[in-house]
Parts: sequence; structure tokens; C-alpha cells
Amino acid sequence: MIASSRVLKLFFPLKPFDPEIAFCAATDASLSKGRPCDPPWHHISAVETMSNSIHLDELLDESTGLSVGAGANAAEAAAVCFEKNGHTGTVQLRIVGTIKVEFEINWALVTSTVRDSHNDLQDATKDGAVGIAAICAGRLYDQKIVKQSWKKSGFDYHLAPRDAFLFQETMGYEISGILQNDDAEINKRVRQKLRQVKRGNSSKDSHVFVMEFSQPKAKTDTYVQPRSSGT
Repeated sequence: MIASSRVLKLFFPLKPFDPEIAFCAATDASLSKGRPCDPPWHHISAVETMSNSIHLDELLDESTGLSVGAGANAAEAAAVCFEKNGHTGTVQLRIVGTIKVEFEINWALVTSTVRDSHNDLQDATKDGAVGIAAICAGRLYDQKIVKQSWKKSGFDYHLAPRDAFLFQETMGYEISGILQNDDAEINKRVRQKLRQVKRGNSSKDSHVFVMEFSQPKAKTDTYVQPRSSGT
């Protein structure tokens, strides 16, 4: 576990969402039509870039929907990936795509034990991306992870509003991590994940979150399931 007893209290002064600028801009126009968003996620909007603080310790109290153990593993993995790319203790994460915003991410210094526990960087990249995406789900969509999905659904997790009654799943959440690469690879991965969600067996709309740790940068997009004109 990351050696820290401090949990940073957060202040997140986002402006209220404006449904008139809500959109579903996609990397691949054949997968998402750029049309106004439908419920239950019509509050997605393009927000102005601003600085907001995140601490990876947020993953330790189940507030994101991950268990304490899964959250601790994700927090450690994310810290290892950041430090592998030369970032130490704090970094500015830029979110692009359907939502544009910046977060300052903070973490306790990685110990040699933590580093050795995440020596497989492919696994660390995936686990770390899940941790960042879990925290960002609350800020970007006002949702939280409620359970892991089964493989053929096309996405990794189910999301529900943070105040939902009895964990009513409303969205899928497909997450992917890249340890170190450029914007072209990020865009390529987003397109791949949109196609994956499209081929899945679920009828849910799904958010895609691709996290790259070297810049660092995350790109979001949303696949909208086809709907008949009467819905």
C-alpha cells in the first residue's frame, strides 16, 4: 500500500452542466453520431479547462465503487506508472475528448516494495488506468463503478449515478491504459475500444476512458447504442 495516512479533502468547483452544449463527439463518426446526448447521461458537457485536485488515496475508501483492496492495488499501480515516466508526487492530468478538464493528481512516494509488487508494467498500466478512471467517473459523469462486467458485454465495468437506489446500472465503462506513447496511439486505442463496445452483447451506452501515463493525458468518448426513432 502507498505509505500515506493522509486523505486529501477535495474541492471541485466545476460550473453547472449546460445541457445545450452536451454532446457525443466521437473519434470515429461511424460509431457515434455527434448528436445531442440522451438520458441518462445527458449532463455530459464540454467544460472549460481548470485545475482541480485529486489524491490517489481516494481509492482507499470505496467511494469510487472499488473495494478497499482493489482500490489500493489501483492506487499503487497508478503511482508506479507515473513514477516510471519521471513524475514524482504530483502531476497535471489533461482530459480531452467529449469532456475537457485538467486535474492535479497527487500521491505518496512509491516505496521499493510497492514498485516490486507492480513489476509487471503491463498489468500495472491496466490497473492504474482503472484507478484513475474510477476517480474521474465521479467528476466527469457524477457516476461510480458498481460492479465488474462479464467479458462479452464489451466493457469492463457498470456505472450508476452516485446517489442511485440499489445500484441501478445505467452505463458501461470501458477502460484502457497506455504506459508511454503519443496522441496517435491514444486516438487509435479510443477507436478500438469504441468498436469493441459496439460489438459487445450489452444494450447499454458506454463511456470509453483511455489513460496515457507519460504526458499524462486521458481521452474520453461515448458509444451510443442505436435507438429507434420512437424512443
